[in-house]
Amino acid sequence: MLNKKEFFILLKTLFDCYNLEFKKSMAITWYNILRGYEYLEIKKAIIKMIDSDLNKYEITASKIIKEIKSLKEPIISEFEVKEDIVRAVSKFGIYSKPYFKSKVAHAVAQDVGWKNLCSMLEKDVGSAIHFAYRNVYNSIDNGLELKLSTIDGIIEKDSSRGKVENLFGGLLEIENDKSN
Repeated sequence: MLNKKEFFILLKTLFDCYNLEFKKSMAITWYNILRGYEYLEIKKAIIKMIDSDLNKYEITASKIIKEIKSLKEPIISEFEVKEDIVRAVSKFGIYSKPYFKSKVAHAVAQDVGWKNLCSMLEKDVGSAIHFAYRNVYNSIDNGLELKLSTIDGIIEKDSSRGKVENLFGGLLEIENDKSN
């Protein structure tokens, strides 16, 4: 929970750096807008704003929110996301649990669907990743956190038949489970 007194001191410091008049009514409004964020997030964002060119920023609560978001998730290009996903598809394939270097690549793969990514033609992967990448970044820009779930390999084991059925309907022979 954001402490009002600490927040006001932080906001007063920001206003002093910009040589602006500090008004309690404005501070209360800003507090209500920013109270969903942690004190340390706000402090880091304000310090970053002050450390950069003071003339660059117009002081608004939305600028602070944008700065907080930029500190939370490092920017990764669409090309880097595609490279990470293509690497994961070629390394892990549809039957294994993939690993991604970035949360954004994981979210994009989750959005498109691991089964879909692994079964797409190479020429279609780029456009699928492009639209999912835009959706993920729009979500980040709108203040939503990435909700990542585990992406598992796509197999179902039926040990009584000694086969693995993939979700495409094909069967793969495996050794019978002797423990049953």
